[in-house]
This record gives sequence, C-alpha cells and structure tokens, in this order.
Amino acid sequence: MKPEKKPKKDKMAAVQITSAGGGETYPINSGKRNVVRTSAGVLYAVVSYGKTTVTTASDVRVYKSSDGSSWAEQDASNNPTVGGASTYASASCCIDSSGIIHISYRHAITGIRYVTFNTSTDVFSGDTQIVSSSAPQVSTAITVDSSNVPHTVYVEALTSMGSTFDTVTYINKVGGTWNAKVAIEGLTASKDCRFPSITIDSNNVPVVVYYNHTDTDIGTALGNLNNATSFTLFDIEASSQANTFPFIAVDTSGNHHAAYVNSTNDLLVRKHNVGDAWTTWQTAETIDNSNNLLTPSIAINGTARYIFAEDSDDNDIVYYTDSSGSWSGQNSLDVGTYQDSHVKWSFLNNNGGSTQLDYVFSDGTNVFWNKVVLTVPSTFLSRLLLMGVG
Repeated sequence: MKPEKKPKKDKMAAVQITSAGGGETYPINSGKRNVVRTSAGVLYAVVSYGKTTVTTASDVRVYKSSDGSSWAEQDASNNPTVGGASTYASASCCIDSSGIIHISYRHAITGIRYVTFNTSTDVFSGDTQIVSSSAPQVSTAITVDSSNVPHTVYVEALTSMGSTFDTVTYINKVGGTWNAKVAIEGLTASKDCRFPSITIDSNNVPVVVYYNHTDTDIGTALGNLNNATSFTLFDIEASSQANTFPFIAVDTSGNHHAAYVNSTNDLLVRKHNVGDAWTTWQTAETIDNSNNLLTPSIAINGTARYIFAEDSDDNDIVYYTDSSGSWSGQNSLDVGTYQDSHVKWSFLNNNGGSTQLDYVFSDGTNVFWNKVVLTVPSTFLSRLLLMGVG
C-alpha cells in the first residue's frame, strides 16, 4: 500500500508566474535551474515561451518578484526572440556575485545560445550564439565559477561515419571568450546521452551528471581543470529510469551528491566524498521505494539535503530531506496536476539558500513558484514549514 503523504502545515497555494493563453506554453522540462535570488532577496525566474504556430514568435523571458507574491516580465522589448519555423527553448540560468544572471538556451535549428540579464538595471545584454550546430538537442544547464565565468553543458547530435549520437557537450568562457567545446560522452562511445546537470565544486572545476539513454544508466563527469579540456567519467547507476533527469549538487564539505530515479521508479541519491578518486562513490541511498517519482532536483544547505520531485501517481510536487539526520518520508507540497519541479540552488551565490528553498514547477502550460522556509529552533534541529503567498 502506498504510504500517506505528510501534509505541510500552513500550506497555501503556489503563485503563478506566467500567463499563457491561446495554446501558448512555458516549458521548463528541458532546462535545469530556472529560478535565482539576488543578494538583496529579489527573485527572478527564467522561462522559454513556446509558440502556437510557425508565425508566432518564440522567446526567452525573465520574470521578477520582490517576494514571490506577484511576478512581472522584465525588458520584454529586448528579450531573445525568434520567429518563423524555429523556436528558442531549454532555457537554464544561474546568478553571479555581481547580480548578473547567465542564461543558456538553444535555437532549435542553428545551435546553443547565451545571454545575460543585469538585475541592477533589469536589462538583457550580449545575446549570442556560442555553438553552431544544425542538430542541437533538448536540454541545457549552466553555472558560474568563483570568477563569475559561465560554464554550460548541452546536448548535440553528432555524426561520424553515417552514425549519429546525442552527445553531452561542455563549453566555457574562461579567459573572456568562449573556448572549444568538449564532448563528455556520446559520439565517441557510440552512446546517446542526454539531460545533463552541471555545477562548479569546491575545487572550482565543473562536475556533470547525465542520463545515458543507450545503456539506461546515470553517468557523471569530473573536469580536469577549471578550464576543462577533458573529463573523468563514472557511472553511478546501472539501471536508471528511462529518460530521467538527474541533478547534482555539492555540500559545504565539498562532497558531491547526485539525485536520480532508477528503473523501478525509486528515488535515490549517491554521494562522492571529496578527495576520493572519481570512480569511488558511496553506496546509493534509497530515499523512497514506495512511490513512483519523476524529475528530481536537489538543493543542499550545509550538509542537509533536500530533494524535490513529481509523484507521478497523482502528479503532485513533493520533497524529502535528511536535515534531521535521516531521510524523511514524502512531504506533500503542491497538490494538482504538476510536473518539472526545479529547486533553486548553486554552490556559489546561493543567495538566501540557508533560510528558504525557492522552487518552480509547471502544469504543462504555465510556471509556478513556491518556497519552503528553513528554520532552526533553539534545539538546533532543523524543521520545515511550507510557506505560500496568497
């Protein structure tokens, strides 16, 4: 029997960010992190706009909110826009220490693109194509290092000797210009690899987790340098859920944590201790093997881990935490027909992340925001209260 969910006290409705109509959609399933907070506490959400017809423009949009209670689109006259038969999609974002939001996204025909958004002026700048490709595939992810330099991963269909494979690929802007792209896994191993997540770690190098569709496993990759030219690979799960979207994060001790779903729809997390060889990971922890979970995303506060997911049995947004020392049962957040929960987190510039967890999710058409507030009572044991804004 499926265990009963734990409802959160004082739970109120999430806040709708976008307002779609006439068949419009705001997909976030093919991006990774989609919400950031400035050092002053101002929220920004980055979404792609899906067109209704080939004559409708497609664009990347930024929405702003002072406290989450209401949201407004920013700089609509200058946002990245494309018309005709093509689309802009798969937007992901991160924020640097200067308050600049870095955004990666894809043009469905010509390649991977990048743009910044200045939260001091609320203006877009520097929209450019960083990778030319006639076959950019679903998914991008982006992070910044300690020098505010962007590092991004994406998926590209590469062909050799008549065979084409979806390849997880990495590129950065170390030195002030976009460097040569680096294939992590795909074409050279004759594998289709998809849905990467990226972060900078405590050594200021990129780490990536992704789904290997050919082998149905979860792969990880550690860059050799900050300006990575090669990656050490290791599979942390041999039998994953088909087309799963894994996420990776780093705790304050420098340990890596990857959240994913296996082939029986169990939710797991696996830890790599900093200093160990990349091929040495701890035994995977089973968080939930009673419910059917989708699209997990992970945030870390200190060493306490929080994993958000969709319960596919009823399409609710739920979360789990080990902040008390062991994994909690399933906690119900947003009840409805929802998907694609993305919790805000970054190893650097995780503004406000020690006091609350902002997250966004979708109903397949629009994007919503909510938060979990973290409190530490006098016993120093963390407890969670879900806070909504009417």
